[in-house]
Amino acid sequence: MGVLQRALLQVLRQRARRKFASFGSLLPAGCSVLDIGAGEGFVGMCAAAAGHTVELVDTVDRNRSPLPFQQYDGRNLPFAAHSFDVGVLSYVLHHCDDPRQVLAEAARVCRSLVVLESVFETLWEERLLRFLDHSANRLRGIPPEPLQFKTPAGWWLCFDALGLRVRHFSWLGRLVHKHVLFLVEPAHPVL
Repeated sequence: MGVLQRALLQVLRQRARRKFASFGSLLPAGCSVLDIGAGEGFVGMCAAAAGHTVELVDTVDRNRSPLPFQQYDGRNLPFAAHSFDVGVLSYVLHHCDDPRQVLAEAARVCRSLVVLESVFETLWEERLLRFLDHSANRLRGIPPEPLQFKTPAGWWLCFDALGLRVRHFSWLGRLVHKHVLFLVEPAHPVL
């Protein structure tokens, strides 16, 4: 492994710690977590280190963790309904062909969802997000792909259309890279 590759992995581990720090206190103690779109698995490793039981799932195997991993088709999660307490979608939905399908499937499998997303408020900010996302992913060897960015209000509408209510919302950054955190759950929880 080259110097650049090691440096990139270190940056990804540091980012994962910051991501988990933004939502870790919202998780029930010792809960079961499904990291959806887990990438290298570093966010999942942070959750496991905090005492949670974690499984990873992604459409491509980039896993660099010892955690259980399953590859899936990006549409249908290979788990029964309500298999996990919490699903984590960390900067994943804007990469999905059909974010609503991914959210609906995540809500089927998980009792609540933590959603971290990059957002925009102006057309210029959306263009900047596309440039930044493609540039960062190119470093990881991920080719440019269509992106599904939304405004914060756009995500609220998406959750509402799927029968998910927002239990918690916060801004994680409002400068060049605007990003938000949602904790959502079914409006009518299944017992």
